Amino acid sequence: PVMSVVTPVRSRFFLAIGSSLVMVAGMLFGATVAAADSVQVQSYQRVSQTEACVAQPGETPWQASWGTNSSWSPSWERWANNGNGGWTCTRSITWARSASSARSYAVGDVGPGGGTIFYVDMARAVGSQFWEVGSDLGTAEWGCLGADIAGTGIDIGDGKVNTTAIMTGCVTSGIAARVASASAGGYSDWFLPSKDELNQLCKFARNQSTSPTDKAVVCNNTGTLRGGFDSVDFWSSSQRNSSSAWYQRFGNGDQSNAFKDGSLRVRPVRAF
Repeated sequence: PVMSVVTPVRSRFFLAIGSSLVMVAGMLFGATVAAADSVQVQSYQRVSQTEACVAQPGETPWQASWGTNSSWSPSWERWANNGNGGWTCTRSITWARSASSARSYAVGDVGPGGGTIFYVDMARAVGSQFWEVGSDLGTAEWGCLGADIAGTGIDIGDGKVNTTAIMTGCVTSGIAARVASASAGGYSDWFLPSKDELNQLCKFARNQSTSPTDKAVVCNNTGTLRGGFDSVDFWSSSQRNSSSAWYQRFGNGDQSNAFKDGSLRVRPVRAF
């Protein structure tokens, strides 16, 4: 049997693992760790192999649920006791981070999906803070003329729910909502913008203020259209009634409605 020479006085050691060692830490402790994850290893010395690993002073129940290896596990650690080795209790804690949530964006930045950030609202208490616009996808019908698609709203934040409701209530292929929701840039969460989201996009396209404090201001014909935007009509995902839906003319900013079987331009957005 291995004789432990670890002092009976428990002391806690905290080792911060750098990004270059994240994958190594994942292999050592059985965690499935992504490249953007942050891992912390915690350990404390114990007197012998038979001593149980128990919760430490200051821990709370929610801390015990952290990471893929949330409980303390016994192990022999060569680095303990000044390099002579000793029995320890060890666990790893993993915080998962995505590339998009790890940084902030400003209007005009290239978004994580390869599009452009056109609206930012850092004061939103719930939901997304950044809106990204993708490439022009050509024209399509809104779809299902005469059918009432329940559940579509006009507000900022409604576009994704609207798009899902349209695709559920209208099985027609090739409609604007389905065209907009096609995967691109490695993301499958694109959608047709709501009436108010489309208005913010129009203001971005025409170099007008997209500040959240100005979100009630309707786009107009001032300013010069940025590259990639045309003076044409774009569909929103907001239904007006069973026969028509809202669109916006980027040439002058006018918001109006058109019959659902009309073919207007589609510009997908995503929010995160």
